[in-house]
Amino acid sequence: MAPDFIGIPIATKESDRKFGATRAPFLGETIGGKMKFLVKLTIGLIAVVAIQAKAQTPADVCRKITQLNSSRGAECAALLSRHRFSPASSEICMIAANSSSLNGLQCMQTAADKYVAPEIAPTCKKIASLNASRAATCITAAADSDFSGGMEAACLQAAHSSSLSGVQCVQAVAGNFYDPAATPVCVQVARLNASRATDCAVASANKIYPNGTASICLEAARSSSLSGVQCMNQSGLDYDEEPPPSHDEYIEVTKSELREIVRMLRRGQRALDNGNTQRAGRLMQNSQQALQDIIQQ
Repeated sequence: MAPDFIGIPIATKESDRKFGATRAPFLGETIGGKMKFLVKLTIGLIAVVAIQAKAQTPADVCRKITQLNSSRGAECAALLSRHRFSPASSEICMIAANSSSLNGLQCMQTAADKYVAPEIAPTCKKIASLNASRAATCITAAADSDFSGGMEAACLQAAHSSSLSGVQCVQAVAGNFYDPAATPVCVQVARLNASRATDCAVASANKIYPNGTASICLEAARSSSLSGVQCMNQSGLDYDEEPPPSHDEYIEVTKSELREIVRMLRRGQRALDNGNTQRAGRLMQNSQQALQDIIQQ
């Protein structure tokens, strides 16, 4: 329970535990001490609100659509009874539904039975907040795709300036491999020119940047978004062409083998999200066996 307040805070052990204070202030305490207590109290209340915040569900989205347009709400209910929705999709579609029932319904229709990775959700949510009609487009671009290296951060940066640039970036990034070293470069490029985020994503896709190459490109990008993109395009190595490891404890894995394992893991995660634990366990076991087969080669 939250502490009682009647003009002056009443000290309770429960309030001390909840808000992190060693004791509540009393009438004779200094102003500075009271200010410290108020700061702790504010932080505590923010934490409680954050914990109590509930993630949006597909049913929440349909309820919002129904409030705006009952006939579209019925269509949404029909979708809900026949399809599954990933948690990220619900968050995105709720933002679209807050704008209009049509945008919300179109988003739900697009999201049905599609997996949207949680790491791309902030980008699609930002896109939906700027242009609700593009929420469905963002889900289509991201659906059933992997996102690596944190490159979705560049898309989020682009989306802050333009919903179209954000969508185009998601389309370019989805399913590609990215060296984490490339991400800060593309984020900087997007910060200067959102439309070039896609160019940077294309230039750095499926490449590695050894020997600090990406840090040089980052310096270039701080002066010019175009220079940053050109640097990323001209430098780096295709990660399939990397020389094999020289140490005995390393193994060589082909791109196709790695992608197949990632696909199995993703399918397992989707099955788990959908409550199909038996299928999830089988897929996880298959991916583990595939890794063991590679190690034993």
